[in-house]
Amino acid sequence: MRSVLLLDDNLDFRDVLKELLEALGYQVEALDNGLSGLEYLQTHETLPDVIICDIRMPDMDGLTFLSRVRENPDWANLCLIASSGTKDDRGPAIEHGADAYVGKPFNIGELRAHLDTCGKRHSSDD
Repeated sequence: MRSVLLLDDNLDFRDVLKELLEALGYQVEALDNGLSGLEYLQTHETLPDVIICDIRMPDMDGLTFLSRVRENPDWANLCLIASSGTKDDRGPAIEHGADAYVGKPFNIGELRAHLDTCGKRHSSDD
């Protein structure tokens, strides 16, 4: 089973997306900010296949999180999908290391396409 680390400070959105991803067959760990996400990556032996990261979060925003993940060679191959309700966040997200960007509200077809691309990339890294 493929795994997703979901980072979003909006509890309702996070719960709905977690439920949707689980229905698609993903194992999901959902946290509320980038700082919690970094702590998760540092303390778990098994890394997620994909990280979906909101850009605008408290404590550590998504751009900082993306940069920190890309700076760590142990996490260099993680597939990062950035998300935001603000279209202006797309460019900075990609500049900070996101492999893909999806706007909110999500287009489920677009999200699934990015997840499939991440899955193909991840399996070719093995």
